[in-house]
Amino acid sequence: MDEHWIGFDAERDDALALITVDLAFTEVAPDDRRPHLVRVTIGFNAVLESGLPDASDLDAVNALEDPLLARMEATGAAMVGRVITDGRRHFFFYTPDPAASEAAATSVLRAVKDRETEVEVAHDPEWEVYSEYLLPSGPEFRRSQDAQVVRALEHAGDALEVPRPVDHFIYFAEQPPRDAFARQAREAGFEVEMLEADNVADDDEPYGLRLRRTDPVDLDSISAITIELDEAADHAGGRYDGWETIVVNSDGTPMEVDDDDPEAPPPHN
Repeated sequence: MDEHWIGFDAERDDALALITVDLAFTEVAPDDRRPHLVRVTIGFNAVLESGLPDASDLDAVNALEDPLLARMEATGAAMVGRVITDGRRHFFFYTPDPAASEAAATSVLRAVKDRETEVEVAHDPEWEVYSEYLLPSGPEFRRSQDAQVVRALEHAGDALEVPRPVDHFIYFAEQPPRDAFARQAREAGFEVEMLEADNVADDDEPYGLRLRRTDPVDLDSISAITIELDEAADHAGGRYDGWETIVVNSDGTPMEVDDDDPEAPPPHN
C-alpha cells in the first residue's frame, strides 16, 4: 500500500494541533488485523504560548521517530499519524500485538532522560481515533490542499494578497444541477464557462464548470472561497475539483514561471 501523507492545522480538544496523517489507511480502515491503538507521547521542553514547540526543540524529538518506527514495525504495528499539540508530540500506531508494541515503544523511550514520555494502549477495533481525531474534516482537507498551492505560489515569488483572476473547477454527473449551480455562481460574481463532455476527462461527471473571479490567494482568503464552493457543490450533487491562477508581481502583472521547477504551482489543485 502506497503512503499518502498530508499535513494540516486543526483544533483538537480546544487546542491548536498540527496533524500529519496517512490517508492511505482510509482504504483499509478499520483493519481487523490491527485492532489495538498505541499512542506514544514525547514532550517538548521549549514550548510557545500556542502550545507548539520552539523550532530549537524540534530536531531532538524528530530524531526519535526513526528508531521508534523501526521497533514498532518489527511488532507488526503501522504508524497512521503524528500530532503536535499542547507541548507534546504524539505518534499513533495500530498493532496486532499490543504487548509487544508497548514493550518496543517503552524500550526506545528509555533513552529519553530529560523529557516527558508516555505509552498508552487502547482497544480500538473500529479505528475511531484514526477516523474521528486524525482524519481532516472536509474544510480542513480543503484548506490543506489550498496550502500546497499557496506554498508553491509563494516559492515562485507571488504577491499572494494581490487580486488576480482565479479559476475554479466543478463537475456534475447530470446537466440540470450543473446549470442551476452556474446561475448561482453568476449571482456570486463569477464568470462562468460551461465545460461539456468533449472537454471533460471523466465520463462519470461529463458536465463541468469553470468559474472565474478576481480574488487574492493568500491562504485565509482563498480557503474561505474554496470551502464555500466545495460545500455548495457537494450540496448540489457536484464535486469541487480545485483552482488555478497566474503568478503575479506586487503590481498585479504576471510573472514568468519555470515549468521545470519541481515546486512550481500545479495546473490546479
